[in-house]
Amino acid sequence: MGRGATVEEQARTVHLLGALSPELPEATAPPVPRVLLVGGGEALGRRLLADLLRETSAAVTLTGRRAGPLKAAVRGAGLTAEARLSQLELDLWDTEQVTRSLVGVDLVVSAAGPAHEIPTTLAHECMRLGVPYIDLSDDRAFVSRVRTMAEDPALNPGNTAIATGWGVVPALSAALVHAGCEDLDSIDSIEVCLAPGATARSGAEAAALTHAAGQQFKLLRQGLWGTVDGWSEPREFRFPDPVGPRVGHLIDAPDNGLFPELFGARRVEFRLAHPSPRVGRLLSAIP
Repeated sequence: MGRGATVEEQARTVHLLGALSPELPEATAPPVPRVLLVGGGEALGRRLLADLLRETSAAVTLTGRRAGPLKAAVRGAGLTAEARLSQLELDLWDTEQVTRSLVGVDLVVSAAGPAHEIPTTLAHECMRLGVPYIDLSDDRAFVSRVRTMAEDPALNPGNTAIATGWGVVPALSAALVHAGCEDLDSIDSIEVCLAPGATARSGAEAAALTHAAGQQFKLLRQGLWGTVDGWSEPREFRFPDPVGPRVGHLIDAPDNGLFPELFGARRVEFRLAHPSPRVGRLLSAIP
């Protein structure tokens, strides 16, 4: 506009410039990720739910075999979280149900268990449909099956991200071993003993302990694979207070199969020390 323009001319010019300027698009919120939390009504699932609600903006669908624990988990999350939650009864043995549950899901987190009692249907369908999957299984056979499936192009054609065995036993012990051997040129032997607290065990944990007792499995010793009995070969470990001395017994765990590959060790043993010595002796007596 020139200095001699009239008020009317200035107004027409401003109007024209406004008409030529494109309108800025309204800001759109990013899509909310959808997470399917399997086993969400149980103790471990509830702890995972609390982390998901605190650390992410995800909408979470809780699934499990029974409606009661799912409803209790939703109530326990609090009123402010309920808008982000839904629930779904799910039978992992029913392939059609599993497939339907994955529609629109961005990530599956499975805390279902005990793993030796559930199928790999969920992991298989996630691979087939391209849904990233992570489980917290501590069962060696289950982890081995899922890993084998994930590496098969026919079962995992899209090379979908599949993470199995991220429970306390394999994930935490692997992280500790990795930290401990960081400055070592090689590792000959890895021996792990887990000493759970004296708190009450969940049904899944109790089932896993009972299943381990008397079961035969393969261990690597001096570079050779041999067969041992579950809950055998007691050995005393001295933990810092307040845990103190505990007697650990051999049990099968993903560590026994994964650590020789991950760390090149010639001997790998995993033991569990039951908080009750009497129960430990009883389990070791199971044939």
